Amino acid sequence: MLRLCLVPLLALWMGWGAAAAQVVEGSYTLGGKVVALPPGPWRVIFQDVKPGRSRELTTPTTLHRTVLLQEVGGRAAGVILASAATEVGQVWTPHGVCTRADTLRRHIEVAVQGNLDCRGLLNQGAGAGPTTPDWVRSLYTLGEDRPGFIPPRWIVGQVVLSEGMHLLQVDYRFAPAAYATGTARNAGNWSDGMRSAEQTTFLDRVDAFTLAARAELRRGLYGRSPAAPLAF
Repeated sequence: MLRLCLVPLLALWMGWGAAAAQVVEGSYTLGGKVVALPPGPWRVIFQDVKPGRSRELTTPTTLHRTVLLQEVGGRAAGVILASAATEVGQVWTPHGVCTRADTLRRHIEVAVQGNLDCRGLLNQGAGAGPTTPDWVRSLYTLGEDRPGFIPPRWIVGQVVLSEGMHLLQVDYRFAPAAYATGTARNAGNWSDGMRSAEQTTFLDRVDAFTLAARAELRRGLYGRSPAAPLAF
């Protein structure tokens, strides 16, 4: 029975690796989950459905993934990377900001096998490297013939939520060059003790946004629409 269910999903994955031109606002449904969006229009530049198996190679899995983009002044300013899954028998182990030691800030409500509720901030360089996942490379493909399209870095607010078989992981990437002020716009060093007042203010802003997004994503984990619009 499960094998039959995966067939149409595989067909969808093979035919929809690079998402059609679609612009969404407010929220976006992915694999039965609902991703709350920051203000403004977001363009879907990639979506796929990837059948596979769990790390133990025992449980069939179906992972839904998408990349959404917001431009400011003709350049990539905001990016959303989202993954969603619902698998009977699958239990998701701590990962992402639940376990990473290089976060700028981190807040963990719970991080045990089968129950994840973590959020944190990351300093993400904008270059694609050998370890960049193929589905994320869809973003960099857009900038191949557009010098300056990709900013030098993003500050990322990541939320990881899982309860039993449900999983929703979202990276909200904000380019300081587009959204920050003063020295934060072009700063390279975001380490503790090295930040300017403008950088700290921007981190506070992204942290507050991520907290609000986490509340709405907890609703989205079970397919419910946002209760209130997100502000940034």
